[in-house]
Amino acid sequence: MMIRLDPIRWPYSLAQLRNDEPSRSFSVAPSDAELAHYDVFRVQLLEQPEYDPATHKVVEVQPVEVDGQWVQQWELVELTPEESEAYYRATHPPRWVEFGNAVLADAGINALLATALQQAPALALALSVGLGKAADGDSRVFVTAWSTACALGLVSDDLISATQLLAAAHDLPAEFIAALAGPPESWSWPENPERFEQWTAPDGSLWVWDQPRAADGTYLADDPATEAVESMLQWLPVEVVA
Repeated sequence: MMIRLDPIRWPYSLAQLRNDEPSRSFSVAPSDAELAHYDVFRVQLLEQPEYDPATHKVVEVQPVEVDGQWVQQWELVELTPEESEAYYRATHPPRWVEFGNAVLADAGINALLATALQQAPALALALSVGLGKAADGDSRVFVTAWSTACALGLVSDDLISATQLLAAAHDLPAEFIAALAGPPESWSWPENPERFEQWTAPDGSLWVWDQPRAADGTYLADDPATEAVESMLQWLPVEVVA
């Protein structure tokens, strides 16, 4: 590695010198004196300093002259929040299987599944299947079913917070943790929809205004033993009702 002065050009190489001075002839291995004639100087390499890659990165900066010798220089730069997050994600991969096991062992989740099984069997099935798929790294079914449960009022704020904390503890993606909050209140749902009308939400998910179905695909009938009106039309994710 070399540096050329007047003006400073760095990093610089012998190939660049030959290109910059096409009328000159250089030896295969020019001496320091020959290079100095063109204000070109070799740079003494310096080992990188020790640093914590979780908080900093090392960046090579312009060499400095020390006692007549140009010496390579390194600078420690603090990671930006985005770089810090990227490093953390690279060194802490999501632990989906462990998260799935922890969720299945959670009393609040099991109570949710029991309630959903009574009020919306298809939803309960989607939640159960979604947990298994999430453990394999595909969270789409679970997020869709979870959003439906939130929209139906089956998921308490405390359960949402507890599940989000559980997901964060297992290093799951930030977008998944955010999705556990359910459909945003900022969504403007269509007014007076017709039955079977479909709607694409701001996040790209597809919803349909329809009556919930049982696990066998038939529409739910009202159960006199429950307060809920099982046959009530509502916005349901297409993945759940399909």
